[in-house]
Parts: sequence; C-alpha cells; structure tokens
Amino acid sequence: MANWTSGFDSEFKKRNGYDCLDFLPAIAGYYVESGEITERFLWDFRKTIGSLMADNYYGYFREKCHKYGMKFSVEPYGGPFEAMRVGLTGDILMGEFWIGNKVYQNTLKLAVSAAHLNGQSVVGAESFTSMGGWLNHPATIKQLGDWVWSEGVNRFIFHTYTHQPWNVPPGVTFHMYGFEMSRLNTWWEQSRAYMDYIARSQYLLQSGKSFADVLIFAGESSPNDGIFRPDIKALGYDYDEICTNKITELTVENGLIRTPVGGKYRLLVLPETNWITPELLSKINELVKAGAVVVGVKPHRSPSLKGFPQCDDEVQRLVNELWDDNFSGKAQFKKGKVISNFSIPDVMKEIALLPDFSGGLTGGDLNFIHRIKDDTDIYFVANPKKESRKLNCSFRVTGKQPQLWNAQTGAIQDAAVWKEESNGTTSVELSLESEDAVFVVFEKKQSSITHLVQTNTFINTGKDKAPSDLQIIKAEYGTFLPDGLEDITDILNKQIKNGKLNITANNSLVSKDPASGVVKELRMIYEIGGQKHTVTVAENAAFVAEADKVGELKIIKGLYGKFPETMNTGLPKSDVHDVTRRVNNLIAANQLIITAGDDLPNNASLKNSTKKELRLVYTAEGETHNATIQQGGKIDLALKRPEPILEAKGNELIWTTPYSGKMNYVTSSGAKKTIVVPTVPSAIELKGKWDVSFPPNLGAPSKAVFDKLESWSLSSVEGIRYFSGTATYNKQFTVAKKLLSKNYSLELDLGTVKVIAEVFVNGKPLGILWKSPFRINLDGAVHAGANQLEVRITNLWPNRLIGDDRLPEDFDWGEWTIKSWPDWLVNKTSRSSKRVTFTTWKHWNKDSKLQASGLLGPVYIRPYRRIKIN
Repeated sequence: MANWTSGFDSEFKKRNGYDCLDFLPAIAGYYVESGEITERFLWDFRKTIGSLMADNYYGYFREKCHKYGMKFSVEPYGGPFEAMRVGLTGDILMGEFWIGNKVYQNTLKLAVSAAHLNGQSVVGAESFTSMGGWLNHPATIKQLGDWVWSEGVNRFIFHTYTHQPWNVPPGVTFHMYGFEMSRLNTWWEQSRAYMDYIARSQYLLQSGKSFADVLIFAGESSPNDGIFRPDIKALGYDYDEICTNKITELTVENGLIRTPVGGKYRLLVLPETNWITPELLSKINELVKAGAVVVGVKPHRSPSLKGFPQCDDEVQRLVNELWDDNFSGKAQFKKGKVISNFSIPDVMKEIALLPDFSGGLTGGDLNFIHRIKDDTDIYFVANPKKESRKLNCSFRVTGKQPQLWNAQTGAIQDAAVWKEESNGTTSVELSLESEDAVFVVFEKKQSSITHLVQTNTFINTGKDKAPSDLQIIKAEYGTFLPDGLEDITDILNKQIKNGKLNITANNSLVSKDPASGVVKELRMIYEIGGQKHTVTVAENAAFVAEADKVGELKIIKGLYGKFPETMNTGLPKSDVHDVTRRVNNLIAANQLIITAGDDLPNNASLKNSTKKELRLVYTAEGETHNATIQQGGKIDLALKRPEPILEAKGNELIWTTPYSGKMNYVTSSGAKKTIVVPTVPSAIELKGKWDVSFPPNLGAPSKAVFDKLESWSLSSVEGIRYFSGTATYNKQFTVAKKLLSKNYSLELDLGTVKVIAEVFVNGKPLGILWKSPFRINLDGAVHAGANQLEVRITNLWPNRLIGDDRLPEDFDWGEWTIKSWPDWLVNKTSRSSKRVTFTTWKHWNKDSKLQASGLLGPVYIRPYRRIKIN
C-alpha cells in the first residue's frame, strides 16, 4: 500500500503546515486527541498521498517521456489519488469500457474532462473489452461505441489485437478476454466498412472543441474517481469534471465560467458535502462575485487540520457571505450568492438556458454530443434502439442551415425538413434506422431556397405482422434499481444466525459482481425490536448486528453495489412486476405496439407519480433483444418494414416510398401541400434454389444447392452445419423495364443476415452490409431482363469450434487453456486430425449451442416510387 516513503514526513509538513509524526497512530486505527482531530489528519494524510502520486509518479513519467520526445498516455483511475489530477499529467488520456458490462463508465468522462481541461482534442479508451468467445462483430458493438462517442471519447483502442504468429484461425487469445480484433477473425476483411464508419466519425469527433454547459467539481478529497452523471445528459446538457488545482485557473466573463484553454460553461456544480477548505471557498467566492452561477449545498467547516481551528472560522465567514439563509428557492436568483436548494433543471429554467439538444417527445433516450470548429457546429446523434424512428430534434443553434452527414456511407446532404424556432433553436426532422447515427452539421448560412418545415405521411403498409420467431422471454414493469446495484435483502436475512448478522460486504453476498472495477458498498435498513437502523458498509469491511435480548433482528432492505453519484445516502426504491403473460396476450391478439403503462400489471399500487419503465427480453428475426421503454413510451414488435425516404438532392426534394399513400407538408413560405402516390409495384421475393459455394480447407463442400434459405447450423451436411467463414450465394433475378425509369428506385432487401453480407450485382461490388437493416440500393447496377446476384455471407467462429471439439484432439488442453504449443504448429508439420481451428482458450465445446448463420432472408427486390416535391 502506497502510504509512506522516505521524505514523506517533510513533504507532508511542507504541504499542510504541521508535523505528521505525532499522528501516525491514527494510521493504525487509533484515535489521536479525538475522533474529529483524527479524521482531519487522515484527510490531510490521504490528500498528501494523492498529491505526491500525481506529482512524483505520474508527473515524473510525463517528464521522462517528454525528455526523450515521447508522449505520455495514462488511464487515470483506480489508485490512491485524485483521478482528475493524475489525468492532467497525460498527453493522451484514456478511459475504459466493456461489452455487456457497465463497469468503468465513470472513467470515460474522467478522461474526456482531463483532456478538455488540458486543451487536447483526442481522447482514447480501452474499447470493447469482453469475455471473448468470437461472438461479437461490428453490428453487436455499434450501439455501445456510438454511446461512448457521445460521452466524449473519440479514439477507439481495441481490446485486443493479439499477436498472431501462425495462420491457424481463430488463433491466440489474450487469456479469456478480448473483442478478438484480429486478422484471423472470420469478418476481418469485411470489417473495412465498419472501419470506414469509425474513420469518418472520429474525424468529425476530433474536430474543433467539445461544447458543454455544466462543470462538475469532483471534490477535494483523495482518493476520488470519475463522476458519471447521465441525468445531466438526459436533460439535454453536456458536462465536464474539474478538480481542485484546475478550479484555481477559472475566470468569469459575461457570466461564462472560462478555462485557460477556451472552455466555456454556464454552471458550476459543487459536491454534496458539508465541508470545504477555506482556500477553495475563497476561489468560489471570487467566481460568484464575478458573475458565475454556482450550485452547492451549504458547507459548515473545513475537513483539514491545516490552520485548525481558525480554518473553520474562515469557512463560516465566507459561507455566511455566499449562501443566503433566507432564500426561499422561489424568488429570482440573487447575484453574488451560491444556489443551494435548486435542482439542475430548476437552475437552467431560472437562467433561461434551453437544452443544447433535445430529442423531442419521443427521443429522450437519444445519445448526443456537440463540438464546435470555428463557426461550424457539429452534433452527433445516435439512436440506441433497434427500431427505426422518425423524430423532431432541437438544436441550440440559429442562423445556419442543417446538413446531415452519414458516416456509414460518406453521403452529405442538406436536411429536408427543418425550422428555425423563435426561442433560439433549430428543429430538424431526423429519420434514424435501427441503432443508426447521424452527424447534424450547421456550417453554412441559411439558404433563401424554400424548404419544408413539417411533414405528415400516411402510407398503406397493410396489416402488421409479427416475426415468425417472436418470443417474449421476460417482461417486467415498474421501478427498477439503478444499474450496478443488486437487492440482497433475502440473502442477508438468511445470513442471520441465532439473532446475529456477521458479514463482510463483498461479492460473496451476490451471484455475480454487480459493478466490477469500481468500489462498492452495502446499504441496509434493519430492525431490532421494532426500532429501525440505517447503515452503510464499505466494500470488504465487516459488519455485525445482534438482536441480543432486545428483540428480533430483521433486514428490511439491503442493496449492494455502486450507488448513483446523485445519491450520497439512502436507498433507491424499486417495485417490479412480472408482466410476461400480459404482453404475450397482447401479441396473441395481434396488438404488436406495446405501451409502457400502469395498466400492464393492473396493480393499483403502481398508479403513482414515480417514474417507471418496461423491460423486455425477447427473440425476433434470429436475434435476442433487450429493450427498456420509459413509462408512456411504446415499442413496436411488428416485423420491421422499410420506411419512405425524404431527401434533399441539390435544389430538389425527392420523396421515395415503397408504399402507396400521401404526404402532407408545409413549406418555409407557409404553403400547405399534399402529394399522393396511388400505387407502387409489389416487392419481388427471390424464392427457390440458391447456388452456394464454400472456400477450401474449412471443412465444407465446395458447392451446395439450398432449396430454401435457412441457417447453416440446420444443415444435414456436417461440413456446412459446422462451417465458419465466408460462403457465396448466387441467384438470377429479372427486372421489368418499366422499373428502370427515373420514376422508380430499386432496393435489395436481404432480410435477416448472420452476420455480414457483401453484395455484387452483375459483377459490380455494391458494398458491405454489416448491420441491420440489410438493404442496399440497386440503381445503376441492374438492367432490364436477367441479372446476376452474388452475396457473400460471413458468420462467426463458434460453430467450427464446436464441430472441431467433436474430433480427436491434436494438442493438450488444461481445464480451459492449452498446456503447450503442439509440434505441428511450431514446426509446421502435417496435422494429424481433421480439425480446422486452433485457439488457446476453450470458450466452446461439442455440446455448445450452434449459432444461426448464413443468409436467412426473405430476400426481396423492392421498388420505390420517386416523387419530386415542388
């Protein structure tokens, strides 16, 4: 444990103004003079350790790197220091995030904020760390990656690209961990389309400077870590964190809190604590008097022994000057005062600061980030849901024309529907596909050309149908615990023996770590003899409660894990009801749009003002989905269908629809018009036989004929059933001449794909489809009459690994990993078995479930009617 080195005592005295030697018994758990004096010393002691770690360890490495012309990269968390202060030593800041596990979320904003305070434009992250198994691919990580970008990270550093000295796939692993970003993965060649998406996106996300309205002070204590405040982002504002030594650099100009590197903020939020040092309070006083808006609870004393007891007198003097005891919270804010009893939404309302971004009535879950480069505003907006959505979004920008930049395709076009509002915002209509994202760029001044400000479409899609494999696995409705917490009330009650509870607050109390990678705590409400008690127990600390002769001991509520930053004390409430049967009954009645409301459980006790949500786990179209729908929101479980597209092409607006119907629209000049599409030719399903070819040396036959589209895992041919790699589908289709006119557009819809498709028509490469929906435009690639379609489908490694485990082993396994390198691998001799694969960690065995693979369809050639809007 880093708590003492040579010279520490002199450094302590220099930094705190008193000698620490008389207080050393406190480190062993003894009181010195009193409890208060001891705690003040320990606060100084921990603070000194943190400062020395930042200056003499991280600062030293930075100095050495710079001496030799190198840059210093750092992940500043998980140690006995102030994380932000350590982060400020880095030239390249990094956070960390995992697939399927919301650990280390607070590290992202920590790294991002440190970079912003340093004036650095690039922020990295250890990206997509996982438990491995070759199950992930670009589509499974996109939504997570988009969210991380919206938090401010703009450089992915993949975990992991393992060294591969041999060409036997899937190859060497990093123990059991990793996203397996490797040249030996099945989809490595096809990943170039996803890499293009990353390159285009990160170019824009690294441009200019990040924009945020709120500055969150991380606190003076050491150690401390990053702050995660999704509640602020949900309000439509972004935030950065700041630490003590950077607060001293802040200035105020025209009500904006400014950093030396150009950061500008409207609000400074102090931590919810009743202590503060006089030095920091003096700086807060300076900022408030200069016109800064500061929010924070009223402190009462200093936490330090430095200058004690006079330090407390100075705190009281400044507090009485800055905080208004008579402030009701309903009057106007008083200049020169710290606001202590207003929530952030109330403060923003009071200072008339509209959200920087809003997803409108139905887009509260959209992820966003805002950057500014010179006079250009760049917003990144991402849809976290798997269904397509049409939303009216609001941006706090005026006087500029919005453009839509598509990072998947590289296409740039003017927004088709937008309006400058009177409140200083611009609303833009966005159409987002499943887990889609778009950059909304405000670069050029508004054009004088008339544009649309509102649309309403009415299309004849026919009766909604449920996917043939739709199955509700679990449906729950109510108030859920925050992520990272687990209710262990029942477990704790079972631990009571003879009226006594004797436990240690650690992961032995739970089935799995609810928030790995962060320090957790146990919070309990328990009762002895009718008297209630509340306790908080730090992770790995012991706790004992005994009824003795007073009465029965009972745990009323016990939660273990990572509590939200906004909840310093108390326990969040939860009240969850299983509504699986109710949702299944609605689906059976073909009611496929499910509303998250109190009528689902039909429980009168739920009908209150508490915010609730519906959580669904279901399978559809070959995938397992996890959906969260806020109260009042809806989820559409119908078979996904294409939607009409409204595009601005040059000075023209084109409405392209696969259905008959009409669109009412209003122009910027106030004109109200309607366009009608009476008929659209039906889509053509490509039924019948498909010729399929497989590459050599992967266990499959060279050619096969599929009578119908189905998963390779269902094949009676063993080599196809266990195949992993890329297979090529070939089929002819016919196009009528009339569909090639300028009034029509044609699209290929592959339906369900497992997992990546590369499309060629008449020998022409059209592109790689790596996420749903698997649709691609055919205009310019087809001709009247017969056309040749070639689709190359790539699946994942598990099926071949499962098949190989049924064959004789030609290397020695331990329990999960190999014991030694086989001779045939090292010396490149012939392999005795028919195995195709080799790996160093056994994620799969012969009894594992095969993964759906291949082109599952149905496949359609779909005509769209193109209408020019006047």
